[in-house]
Amino acid sequence: MLFIINPDNLDTVSKCFDKYNLQYSIIGKVTDTKHVIIINNGDMIVDLPTKLIANAPLINWPKTKPKYLDSKSVSKPELPVDIKETLLKVLSSPNLADKSWIFQQYDHEVGTNTIVKPGESGASVIRIAPEKFIAISVDGNPSHCYLDPYNGSAGVVAEAMRNVISVGAEPIAMLDHLQFGNPSNSDVFWTFNETIKSISDFCSYIGIPCVGGKVSFYNEDAKTHEAIKPSPVISVAGLIKGEHNLRTRKLHPSRPLIVMVGETFDELGGSEYYSSIGHSQAGIVPQLNFELEKRAQKLVRDSIKVGLFGAVNDCSKGGLIHSLLQMCTISDMGASIDLSSIPSNCKRWDELLFSESHSRFITTIKKENFTNLLNISRNHDIPVSIIGSIGGHDLQVYNKDDNLLSYDLDYIRSYVYDSLSKFMDGRI
Repeated sequence: MLFIINPDNLDTVSKCFDKYNLQYSIIGKVTDTKHVIIINNGDMIVDLPTKLIANAPLINWPKTKPKYLDSKSVSKPELPVDIKETLLKVLSSPNLADKSWIFQQYDHEVGTNTIVKPGESGASVIRIAPEKFIAISVDGNPSHCYLDPYNGSAGVVAEAMRNVISVGAEPIAMLDHLQFGNPSNSDVFWTFNETIKSISDFCSYIGIPCVGGKVSFYNEDAKTHEAIKPSPVISVAGLIKGEHNLRTRKLHPSRPLIVMVGETFDELGGSEYYSSIGHSQAGIVPQLNFELEKRAQKLVRDSIKVGLFGAVNDCSKGGLIHSLLQMCTISDMGASIDLSSIPSNCKRWDELLFSESHSRFITTIKKENFTNLLNISRNHDIPVSIIGSIGGHDLQVYNKDDNLLSYDLDYIRSYVYDSLSKFMDGRI
């Protein structure tokens, strides 16, 4: 890894490397010559204008839209007969299961400065100075990126940003790790090109710099040469100023009302729901509206700063029901919601529960503060709605007066917390 630093900071950086027993060396310096000069054993072996290097001609790799994308439209499945069984199938997905089985095997503490630990929110938070914290999130969604590389890849960046915003941070930078098959395959290169374009477009629009990254090609089966799905992995770092701005998923009785920020659309393509019920991996993935995403993120940041929100959680993989259960299980507190109160264009309960639409958050608030939130939401042109309340020890889902679901949290928790270890052991 290469770093360019201010010479005044050399001693500080060196101490950091020494602390972790990392080898390093100073290999050069920045000049005003507008030339790149490389010296080897006293001999100058390269002397080229920076303009020539920075603007080298691009290879026009052949790229074609994969034919499979033209056959990925899909009719809706029949509504499941048993909503309880369906929910447990979705929650048992390794992609949604609690990941503590993994991170508890490692030291995930940094001294005593890990303030929000893995599992407590969509991002972890580390104290770097008094009243100053860094939030870090890592996200990926190969199912969405396979069906729609452009919207899928930009959506991964947006989700990573929402996760750091949910802990009270202002996103300040992102990194990408792009994993693809053989770039000489025109289908693979088309998906790679769409991925790069979408990440660049969204980051430019939202105003977050990409400060580094890595590309890994030739990820394919050695015999069949079948490539992996387009798999961009995005990490976003955010800055929190003031401990009073820190938030987690944890519910508290002082803010009993559950509020949905943003609108839910009929976007189940590539969802964990479709995968869990054995439906074809197809359909329309969530479409990312850049402007809508920007406004929703700003609304949540502004509301946290003025102290309106208690618990905050991004709503994405697994849909509304998974995000709500994350909050309930970590808090050991039940909740009751009414699907008819959710801002949406959906006509079915499975769309409302499991759609993975972007630009959404679940938050909690005091009743007397909802009018203030409505005023903020009008300023940002983002819908907000009270969809339920917290309390008890059951998860209750209604559609107006119709009780669709009632589950004890302890029973659900056994699926959420145990399914990953069972999957890794081959028990499911």
